Amino acid sequence: MELNLIDNTEITLPDLTDIRIRRAVRDDFPALFELNVRAFGQEFPDYVRAVAATLFAPDRVLVVDVRQGPEWVLAGKIETYSLRLSLPGGNTLPAAGLTWVAVAPEHRGRGLFTMLLQRHLADLHQQWHEPVGSAGGEAVSILYSKKPTAYRRFGYGLATRHLHMRIPPDAVLSEAVHDPALRCREGTAAQLWEPAEQLYAQLVPSRPGMLVRPGALSALAVPEAPGTASDSVIRCLLIDDSQKTRAFARYRMETGHNGGSAPGGMTVLETHAADPAAALALWRHLLGHGREATVCTLPMDDPLLHFLADPRTPQPTIVDGLHLRLVDVGRALAARGYRTGIDLVLDVTDSTCPWNTGRWRLSGGPTDAICHRTSAPVDLSLSAADLGALYLGGTSAEELLGAGRVREHRRGAAAVAGIAFSSPVSPWCSFHF
Repeated sequence: MELNLIDNTEITLPDLTDIRIRRAVRDDFPALFELNVRAFGQEFPDYVRAVAATLFAPDRVLVVDVRQGPEWVLAGKIETYSLRLSLPGGNTLPAAGLTWVAVAPEHRGRGLFTMLLQRHLADLHQQWHEPVGSAGGEAVSILYSKKPTAYRRFGYGLATRHLHMRIPPDAVLSEAVHDPALRCREGTAAQLWEPAEQLYAQLVPSRPGMLVRPGALSALAVPEAPGTASDSVIRCLLIDDSQKTRAFARYRMETGHNGGSAPGGMTVLETHAADPAAALALWRHLLGHGREATVCTLPMDDPLLHFLADPRTPQPTIVDGLHLRLVDVGRALAARGYRTGIDLVLDVTDSTCPWNTGRWRLSGGPTDAICHRTSAPVDLSLSAADLGALYLGGTSAEELLGAGRVREHRRGAAAVAGIAFSSPVSPWCSFHF
């Protein structure tokens, strides 16, 4: 969770004698969560606090204190989740998930956010130089942001997008695919958690941007949320055949008007399917309730857009998703697969992480790649933020060339990069963290 903390006021560089950055300790949690409340300007439901407490890892929390008289006062912090991110080619990569970014209102405009983020990135870089067997080794940092421009200046690029849509109750679905062996199974999200999460885990390698979510991390996906405005239970729908689960949805029925005599809407929180027939069966059952469906997130290429008989029905809105920055260019580029063979020299500009600045030769294909320093002639020049946008295949080098964001030194280099970096499916992350 990235909070709305960063204003546009002029930053005054702090007096470092009055500021310290430290690792959190377990006893800091109550004060740190209270800082979230103050920074965001809202109370959080009990389940949010419970999940945050479960995932709280003091050694992955940076705290900034400010001296006030003889005492040190908590002024800001950032937390990091240890995640694994699916990449083009099917590999997963350790990723630092930046979350719960908070600076106290009275301490904004002093450069504390900048100090914390630079320390976060420097610490990730340092992990690569620690003894073998030590924790770490995250070559990318990822986050969701309410103010992308604040992070772009630190080298984060928009790596995934998703669709948000409203589907009217009279929507008509096509008969594109049908499997008579499929059956529906319904229950609460808690009752059917295990088979749904098992299918999710199986699907992670098939789409870039997906996150492995074992254990407590899965509660971030769709928590049971009593006390919300609707106070309705989160439901789960499974689509099974005789052997396995092939699709699932988590959704919530909203309370209707006039004391419930008029049906309310439906909020579809998350859907995943292993194949088109299961996906169509899932949506046929969901939309069969005869309610307007608000769909929170779908990949840009979701088959629902083709299942609907009238393509104007859902009126989809494009929403930005993960913002990603490469902390270690060489390791990150070598970790993913490429759609076609690639052999390019990239000239990277990175003022925040200067160890990335310079020329990198990237060579590889669908199954493996290498990336190392070189003095060879440059093919493409680009910033760290634009490299982050390219990384999962959701933005093409040709798009960025057309926007003046990359510079082509060899004719056709952007086209080569555009094809090689692309993904056959749109990158997507299905839940916030």
